[in-house]
Amino acid sequence: MCSAKKRPEQPAGSLSWFACLHVVPEYRGKNLGGQLQKHAVNEVKLKGYDKLYLCTDLQGYYEKNDWTYTGKGYLLDDEETRIYELQF
Repeated sequence: MCSAKKRPEQPAGSLSWFACLHVVPEYRGKNLGGQLQKHAVNEVKLKGYDKLYLCTDLQGYYEKNDWTYTGKGYLLDDEETRIYELQF
């Protein structure tokens, strides 16, 4: 399940983040990840957002699903990560 909530008190420039997509190996190759992403996008659109962001160490997967690499970021433990944006 995936949901997004935009509260009226959030500033106009608030961001929506997509997190924790994982498909166990025996279910990979069945487009489950793509379906989950599509569901997340639909939920975010309903909340009034026009972009979705994520951070990951994967390279290649999200690009195939129309995400755009925007640059490097750092996790709480200072580990480097990749930041992606999806505009709709």
